[in-house]
Amino acid sequence: MGAKQVQVLDIRYPSEGNEARWLALLQDCSGIFVTGEIRFVSAT
Repeated sequence: MGAKQVQVLDIRYPSEGNEARWLALLQDCSGIFVTGEIRFVSAT
């Protein structure tokens, strides 16, 4: 894909998404790929 650098941001909880350590890295990104695991939880 021609990326000069790839960095994984291990954001596990939505509340972590606004932390300064992530925002500083994200402001210089030219592209973001979101991957992850989807979990379905049943209350019954």
